[in-house]
Amino acid sequence: MARRPFALALAAGMLLPALVVAYLLWQGFVQQIDESHRKRLSTSLNILELVISKGLEDYRAALSRLAADNTLQVTMGLDIRPQMRRYLRTQFELSEFEYVGVFDLDGNEMVWVGDQPESGTACQSSGFGNDESLAVADGRLFLERTVTVSQQGQALGRLCAGLALN
Repeated sequence: MARRPFALALAAGMLLPALVVAYLLWQGFVQQIDESHRKRLSTSLNILELVISKGLEDYRAALSRLAADNTLQVTMGLDIRPQMRRYLRTQFELSEFEYVGVFDLDGNEMVWVGDQPESGTACQSSGFGNDESLAVADGRLFLERTVTVSQQGQALGRLCAGLALN
C-alpha cells in the first residue's frame, strides 16, 4: 500500500514538467496565432483605407469635372431641364454616384437623378460653396459633396451628389 502513493507521487512528479512544457508551448502557439490575426487585420485595414481613399478621390474628381462641364453650365443657365436630365442621367450611369441633384440659386431642385433619400441629406439645404459632409438617410451612410456650378464667374446653382459608403 505504501508503494502506491509513492508511485503515484513519482508519476505526478515526472508528468509535472511535461505539463508545464505543454502549457508554455500552448501559450506560445496562442500568442503566435493572435499576432498573425493582428497582422492580417492591420494589412486588411490598410488595403481598405487605400481602396476607400482612391474611391473618394475618383468621386471628388468626377463631381468637379461634372460641375465644370460646359453642357451642364449651358443647360442650367438656359434652364433646359429635359436636356439637363438626359445629360445628368448619362453621367450618373457612368459614375458610382447614388444620386445627383442640381439646384438653382434659390435652392430649388431643378433635376434629380438616382434614388433620393427621404431625409437627412445636405443636398436639401440651400447653402452654396464647395462642401463635403456625411449624411445618414434611410438607414444608410452617404458621403455628400456639393459643388457650385458657375459660368464665367457667375454662379448658376449647385450640383450635389451622394456616394453610399455602406
